[in-house]
Order: sequence, then structure tokens, then C-alpha cells
Amino acid sequence: MLSSPSFPRPARLPRPPARVPRALLFLALSFFPGYALAQIATHHAAPEAANLDVRDAHGLTALVAAALQGDTAQVKSLLAQGAQVNATAADGRTALIAAAQSGKIDTVAALMAAGAHLDWSARGEGTALNVAENTGQVQIAALLLASGAHSTGKSVGDTVCVRPWAGDGFCGTVRSFTPRSVEIEITKIVGCDGGCQARAECSAARPVGGSNGAQPGDRIAVPSWCLTQTGVKP
Repeated sequence: MLSSPSFPRPARLPRPPARVPRALLFLALSFFPGYALAQIATHHAAPEAANLDVRDAHGLTALVAAALQGDTAQVKSLLAQGAQVNATAADGRTALIAAAQSGKIDTVAALMAAGAHLDWSARGEGTALNVAENTGQVQIAALLLASGAHSTGKSVGDTVCVRPWAGDGFCGTVRSFTPRSVEIEITKIVGCDGGCQARAECSAARPVGGSNGAQPGDRIAVPSWCLTQTGVKP
């Protein structure tokens, strides 16, 4: 009786090409069924996963679009399916920046938990922290700062100066902000020994220094454009 020919199994199978010809798959099924089935599964699964990060007609990935809507459930679902947390839209926005724009802190937190880049900056928008501060999202800004985002130089806790009086004025610590103004707790009067004249915008119509002007410990809210220096070392 003739014995069946034996085919030695190679010690290590070579990496297959990007597409395995159908005839080779049938041959592989005959001798290496496990290997062939794995290749078939890979070729059918890969396109679906890759499509998660494809941009739509508006230049948005599915994750960025969901974050922009503040849809936390959809964001978590896409992340679980393998969407890349730091994939960008055509304009450079990440999902985290989009979530900050939505104003939904739960969406921001879900993306941060998935490893979102805190300091990615998109042209015209800046970082997620920039967006939060510029739109008055105080809680989101606080969460980003507490999680290690780099301050903008005029974030809560930063030291800034308002010195429009020929270099004189005051410096202080940012305590809060709105989309249009910054509240500063004065820590130092610069110059203004005899008092600097009140300015409606940059000193809340109060004189600065002297015997009757604003002093260290006082709080003044000024428009952001009054800041002459940001990120000053205390």
C-alpha cells in the first residue's frame, strides 16, 4: 500500500503579502488550515477598523464628530471599537479639542481617560485648554490643568501683569475668567508710587497705587487685551 506523501511543516511561516491570492489560500487550507483561516479573518476585519478614522465630507472623523456633539456614549463606543483617540480632523482638531468646544465635561473626561494628548494645538483654535478658557468653560479648564495640561500663561493660578501706564501698573494672580475678561488678585504694584490714573478698561475705573488706589490683595477684572505680560514668574 502506498503511503501518503508527507509535507514538512516549516519552522516559521513567512509574513504574507498585503493580499493573499485566492489559489494560495485554498492550498494553505489543505495543509495549514489555522494559518489560512487567520489570514481570511484579518483581511475581512482590517478594513472595518481602519474606517473608524476616515474623515467624512466635512473633514471630521467619527470620533471628532461625536466629541463635537458632546455625545459621550458614542465617544466611548468608538474608542472601544478601536478609534484612535488622537486622530485629527482635516483642520487639525483632535476629539479632545472638539469636546472642549462642546462644553461637555463628561466627554472631555472620557477622552482623557483614553489617553488624549492634552496639549495638541490646532491652528485657529489652540489647545483644548485655550478653547475652554476662551469660551468660559471653567470646570473643563480646571480639569485639564489638574491633569497636567500646560497653562496658557493666563490660566487660573498664573501670574500676569497689567502695565499700560508707561510700564507702570500692577501684577497679580489669575483667579477666574470669562470669555472676555480675567479676574486678577493683585500681588504687586509696579511704579505708581503717587498713584496711576484710573482707566475704565484696565483698572475697572479705579486708580492704581498711591493712597487711594488699588492695592495688593484687591481683585480687579480686566479685559484680556489689557494684559501686557502673561506667564510671569511670581
